Amino acid sequence: MMKLTPALLKNGIPASVVKLPILLLFWCLPALFAADVPVRVLPGVSYQNDLFSLGQQVIVEGSVEGDVSAVNGDVHVKGTISGNVTALNGNVTLYRNAEVGGNLVCIGGEVTRHNVSRLQGRSIHHFAPSRAQDTQLLHSFNGRMAFIFSQTFVLFLLLIGTFYIFPNQVNEAGFQLTQDPARHFVIGLVTVAAFCTALFFSVLLMVVLIGFPLFLVFAAGLTVVGVFGAMVVLHRLAQWLETLSGGLVTTVPASLLAVAGFVLLSQVPWVNQFVLAGCLVLGSGVVIETRFGTNKQWFTKKKRYWGA
Repeated sequence: MMKLTPALLKNGIPASVVKLPILLLFWCLPALFAADVPVRVLPGVSYQNDLFSLGQQVIVEGSVEGDVSAVNGDVHVKGTISGNVTALNGNVTLYRNAEVGGNLVCIGGEVTRHNVSRLQGRSIHHFAPSRAQDTQLLHSFNGRMAFIFSQTFVLFLLLIGTFYIFPNQVNEAGFQLTQDPARHFVIGLVTVAAFCTALFFSVLLMVVLIGFPLFLVFAAGLTVVGVFGAMVVLHRLAQWLETLSGGLVTTVPASLLAVAGFVLLSQVPWVNQFVLAGCLVLGSGVVIETRFGTNKQWFTKKKRYWGA
């Protein structure tokens, strides 16, 4: 029997590969057991502080002496808010007796206002989702199948194009991904959290001139890192399928199978969140760690050498 070491388990599997499912489990547990309970300020209650919500809707029926901010959650205002209302990837609804003393900023959601509701500051609204009539086709079977086919086709072309333009970088990043996936997962978590925090603060700065350009810069950065990282993960998955088939499936069909499996899993409720987020986190981690597969240190031209 081979001796158990920190780098290698007795069956020959790297220990870092075993750490990754454990990290994924602890990362998913809060999402699986979190109760979908809204943050609520009851009528007649005055909340003397800023109010922030992540992934939960906010209902203000009383009063809030501060700002109200929500990420991935809706904001319903039926009472009074002395400060600003900010929603990122969520809707904002101002009811009949609603009164907002500051600005209203909504990114990636809808804003609905009653004619009698009062807003003292500015209303800033960007990247509203498509109307219901524009997305009605996606709810039909034919529309859903057409969407899945087009998404698979576009991702497949993007994967082939990325590997064709940057073959060495994609191969190197994919190789490093399998060496220590747990490390890349942690780095990816920090990277995505940093980008999301920067995006949120740029949303708060939307009321001034610099806010919107900062939002575009951070959003573009996260998109580039996330897309390249996703291509690395899909390419590595395709290589794994090619190896698993014993060479019966070549690179191009394996890439198509990897992309098709990814797209199908991303359509399954509950599972899609973990698949998309896991791919984003892992890909972002390996991209930041290897500097887009070049293994160069950031802000220098020095080559990074990995220890055995």
